[in-house]
Amino acid sequence: MDQNKPFPDYFKDIPAILFRNDPRIKQLTGKTARTWANIDARGIGPKRRIKIGGAVAYPREELIEFLLSQVEITTP
Repeated sequence: MDQNKPFPDYFKDIPAILFRNDPRIKQLTGKTARTWANIDARGIGPKRRIKIGGAVAYPREELIEFLLSQVEITTP
């Protein structure tokens, strides 16, 4: 993904599928599981998500795409 180039080392630790209840989600995304649930409820989260039983997960590429869409780079 060409969009990753500014952050190549940051995204290397995100697994292929990241569950919303995974304890690493806050460390990897900066958002808690509850925040991700709220984002989903508002319909503004990653384009795709996977539901296995009651657990919600995000495919790596969609999660990265969403996180990059939230980045704002400014210059002084």
